[in-house]
Formats: sequence, structure tokens, C-alpha cells
Amino acid sequence: MKFIILFISVLISSLAVTAQIKVVCPADTIVEDSVDCVFFCKDYPYSKPVLLHLRMLIKRKYSDTLKFVNLSMDTLSKVKNGIDSFLTEWIKENENCYPCQNIYTNYKLYGSQLFAYEFEGDTIVLMNYIFQHPEEKRDISRPYFMTDGWYHYWQVRYSLKKKKYYNLEINGKA
Repeated sequence: MKFIILFISVLISSLAVTAQIKVVCPADTIVEDSVDCVFFCKDYPYSKPVLLHLRMLIKRKYSDTLKFVNLSMDTLSKVKNGIDSFLTEWIKENENCYPCQNIYTNYKLYGSQLFAYEFEGDTIVLMNYIFQHPEEKRDISRPYFMTDGWYHYWQVRYSLKKKKYYNLEINGKA
């Protein structure tokens, strides 16, 4: 019996060691105005659940190829810095959108994750925003997705070709 328990514990520990992922390309962090922003490059070791969730977000079938791309820090900063004017315009057009006004008011308290991928000849930046309560910050160094979070969680996309923000989703829907 002791042999079986020893064998199983050795087997489990060896599986745990092989299951660890070596980070080939760590996410790059941009810090602006004390808002943390993480960019996940094309060589980031995405897990299957994360890839599945990203495919759902960008409305791609599982069989479709999902090609991530790298972007320069200059491009990422420009995309990130433009979100303020996008939110201002969005609020003007959607005056009754209470979550939108709350997002804009508390914008400095959101951490963001950026994913860049190719889609129909364009490069799209998916910007994933997560509310970072001063007393309870979430770890955004790994892809983080939530399906029910009210205005504490929202996403928007940016087309590099069209130079336009679009598809704002708050709490999984806009």
C-alpha cells in the first residue's frame, strides 16, 4: 500500500512539473498615469481556455486560425492614449448610459490588457479593461476575462487600418 501511495505521489509531482509553462515572451507592461497596462505579444503561451475565450470575444470559430501579432510600444501607446477621447464621444452619444459615465469618471482605476491579432486584412487591438480597486488589485499579468462584472469590466476594439475604436462591450455586452 505504501508503495502505491509513493508511486502515485511521484507520478502526480512529475506531471505537475511538466505542466508548468515556460514563458517564452513575457507580457510587456506600460505604466501611464499609474494605470497598469499589459500587452500580450504573439509568442505569449496562451492556454486553451484563454484562446477559446478570445475566439468567442472576436466571434471566430474554433477551427479558424487566430494569428496574434506584435506591435511597437509607440503604436500601443497611441492606441491606449486615444481611448479617453473615444469615451468622451461615446458618453455624448449615449447620455443615458450610466455604466459609461461611471467608466469615464473612474478611468484611472482600470488596468488594461491588450491583445493584437489579424482579422480580414486588418490588425485589431482588443483592449480588455479591469477595475482595480485600490485595496484589492487583480493580477492582470495573465489574460483575465469576466462575463459578469457590470462596469468593473469592459472591452473595446481598435482597428489600425481604419484608425477607429469600435464595439464597446460593458459587462460582456453594450
